[in-house]
Amino acid sequence: MTDILSIMWKEYKEFLHQRGTVRGTVIMMLIPTTILGVLFPMQTGLIWIETPFSLLAWAFVPIMMVVAVIADSFAGERERHTLETLLASRLSDKTILFGKICAAMCYALIITVIVIFLGLITVNISHWDGYFVFYEPDIFVSGLILSVLLACCASCIGIIISLRASTVRQAHQTLTIGLIVIVFTPGIISEFMPSGMKNTIAGMLNLAGFFQVMMMVLGLLIIVNFLLLKLAISRFKRTLLLLD
Repeated sequence: MTDILSIMWKEYKEFLHQRGTVRGTVIMMLIPTTILGVLFPMQTGLIWIETPFSLLAWAFVPIMMVVAVIADSFAGERERHTLETLLASRLSDKTILFGKICAAMCYALIITVIVIFLGLITVNISHWDGYFVFYEPDIFVSGLILSVLLACCASCIGIIISLRASTVRQAHQTLTIGLIVIVFTPGIISEFMPSGMKNTIAGMLNLAGFFQVMMMVLGLLIIVNFLLLKLAISRFKRTLLLLD
């Protein structure tokens, strides 16, 4: 565990300098935080808190934050010529791999929690009605679990891509294209759906059927994460990376 924490600390120092300076990194973090934590909640009002609408932030923010940093995990080490030093250390393969995955996950989850509570504060201030409102318990708990699973999923995919990418730019472009596909595919599919199917899905997503739908989604994500972790472990071959 100490070795994993050491890898995480190393990754965080590199995260802060990805944009050249700490100020540049902080500014890049503030842009999505402001949009999803202030502007959207202010526009949607109580709908953001009382309906599953806020799950958009729970789902999108961790993926976006992971994509912003995970491309550097191994491709960046390769560009900086520090990969050989890292792989030649006494650290085990799983320690290095899990340290990089956990670093990206924790970074993404911290930003996600900030966005969610910033949205909560924004709604309460802009739509104050004499009492403090909080997220529905089902939405809050399932949203938190969803964020953890999606952050893990995105981190594993990013690690797998970064392991074989020759440059950070190549890895980042691949991940960005994947993110764009994830964001726009549901909207494109919905345009071609029959109205009856749309009504059925809308009915499933109301608060009455929310719990059942989320249980299926979370269960599927657990299976996907398990498979992705197994794949990342199998792809991480120290000898092959040293040869690269």
